[in-house]
Amino acid sequence: MLKKPALWMACLLMSGAGIHGESFCNTGGIQYKTEIAPYVDFLKKQRQKPADYVMGLFEKYDLVILCERFHPETTQYDFIYDLVSDKRFIE
Repeated sequence: MLKKPALWMACLLMSGAGIHGESFCNTGGIQYKTEIAPYVDFLKKQRQKPADYVMGLFEKYDLVILCERFHPETTQYDFIYDLVSDKRFIE
């Protein structure tokens, strides 16, 4: 009996997601919110490898924190592996 109200609520919430005036950018078939456009532009201009960037942070800071994303997204684990396998990180 609870399945119908829960399904109805999920549909209502999903349909209301676009009502709040959110606007999206579309670059290369990838859609993202316009509020993060400056960050997307910054990442597109980077020519440095992510592991090199994080190792550079260790030159400036004593502590660097990595945040885990959605678990099934495996590229984060590839990055962490590359980082901890780096000879500079080991030293």
